[in-house]
Amino acid sequence: MNLLLFAVMGGYIGWKLGRTICASDGRFSLTRNILIGTAGALVSEWLVVRVMGESAQQDFTVSASLASLGAIAPLVGVDLLRQFRHALKGRS
Repeated sequence: MNLLLFAVMGGYIGWKLGRTICASDGRFSLTRNILIGTAGALVSEWLVVRVMGESAQQDFTVSASLASLGAIAPLVGVDLLRQFRHALKGRS
């Protein structure tokens, strides 16, 4: 149940962050942001369980916070790489 909840939460974070903060270049980038947010939340939840054990999964506040950070970090990283790539293209 937690995985489904964190997948939905990561998708929502990806959608919201993609619409407000990250630069967007059309409909595909919104879909990409939702998928990256979902994947980041699921991977971070998996890592939390591996590192902190099953007890971390019982504490919803800790695991939800870490899943949120796991959703935000790759989105910001992808957006920064995209902006850096566009800056390099403009320089040449």
